[in-house]
Amino acid sequence: MATKKKAATKKPAVKKAAAPVKKPVTKKAAKPKAKRTPNAGFMKAMTPSATLAAVVGAKPLPRTEVVKKLWEYIKKTSCKTPATSA
Repeated sequence: MATKKKAATKKPAVKKAAAPVKKPVTKKAAKPKAKRTPNAGFMKAMTPSATLAAVVGAKPLPRTEVVKKLWEYIKKTSCKTPATSA
């Protein structure tokens, strides 16, 4: 009696996903820079509150000037506290 050999079952080859193709980088045409205009909200004069007026004065000032005066006050009175490593 002749025996038949079982045919070896081959597993189908697993295909690896192809690496995405990188597109060449193209530079966009440089736009000429427009001159920056100040934001009107920062330039609008605001009346400071009573506690802030004690530092910067009671007359209306733009926000940018208030920040400058605050830094002057901080530097003059040494209000800055050194950063501590925790």
